[in-house]
Amino acid sequence: MKCDVGSIFKEYEKEFFAKHGSWMTVQQKKAYYAISRCQTGDLGSTVYQCRSCLKTHESNSSCGNRHCPLCQGNKTIDWVQAQLKKVLPVPYFLLTFTIPREIREYIYKNQKIAYSIMLEASSETIKKLLLDKRYIGADLLGFTSILHTWGGMLQFHPHIHVLIPCGGINKQNGNWVDGRADFIFPVEAASKIWRAKLINSFKKKIGLKGIKCRMMDKNFIVHAKPAGTGVNAMKYLARYVFRVAIDNSRIIKVKDRRVYFKYRPKTKGKSKSRNMEVIEFIRSFMQHILPRGFMKVRHYGFLHTNSSISIDNVKFKICIMLDIIINELPEIQKFKQKIPICKKCNMEMLILKTRSPVKRVSFNNTA
Repeated sequence: MKCDVGSIFKEYEKEFFAKHGSWMTVQQKKAYYAISRCQTGDLGSTVYQCRSCLKTHESNSSCGNRHCPLCQGNKTIDWVQAQLKKVLPVPYFLLTFTIPREIREYIYKNQKIAYSIMLEASSETIKKLLLDKRYIGADLLGFTSILHTWGGMLQFHPHIHVLIPCGGINKQNGNWVDGRADFIFPVEAASKIWRAKLINSFKKKIGLKGIKCRMMDKNFIVHAKPAGTGVNAMKYLARYVFRVAIDNSRIIKVKDRRVYFKYRPKTKGKSKSRNMEVIEFIRSFMQHILPRGFMKVRHYGFLHTNSSISIDNVKFKICIMLDIIINELPEIQKFKQKIPICKKCNMEMLILKTRSPVKRVSFNNTA
């Protein structure tokens, strides 16, 4: 058996569904089916023909599911390219909003609402603090938030990553207000605001049943660290936009019903290996399948598509403030799309025909 998520899913499908199928949502079942059949031929294939030697090559179709380790490469590239166009010539910060371990089960049981509350509460925390003139004093910010639900060992660990330029616009005079490159706001104050906004929203929208009173005093920690120009941080975050839980490159082997994989400890030392019983490995992966239609990437302020001010206008305001010429801004490296290449003569290929999937599977919406 191959050492990849799809092969593991397919090999143990009947056993896993017999044991855990009852709690799976329709969305999880669809993701399971797609991942287990990705690039196997079950989902169809595409026949390419070389422009030069006319030799044909057949490629099995990908599932395209946003949780599949094999897919989404091109979408990730497209996303990075789109975000790089919005990079501003100011220092960036990478923020992380976390929740205590003790309320993770509560979050999981109320996923769609709880995830939205987390994104909303983190954005409100940022806006509240950066409106303060002691830090930036801007009432129009622009930042990107990404929900991340897993830790290195596949555990359920929901938290929010935020990439934000250190600065914003004063709506009163329309000028850009610059921030510091080494400090954005006090994380202790941010942690208290984040905790208060979360609990208040949980109480109003879900209810606090399932959260023990003693858990309310736990720390809801916020981290903040400088991210330079923001480009490397953006590329780092792109890995979480279209993929989930574990990449195939981290799987070492599957032996005696145990999956061996690499992970990097919190201390950021050398990679270590861990093994899990195969059914537990699949269950751990499946808990990170997001609810249908949930958007885990959200843009706020002048980075939102409906912003009244364009990103080019924001750049212009910064350039005026910094007294630099827009044309002199460093050009950001572009990513190249992958185009099928003929193995014989190294030329690009054209699509000749496509083959339909072996069979289509429908899922009962009441499952």
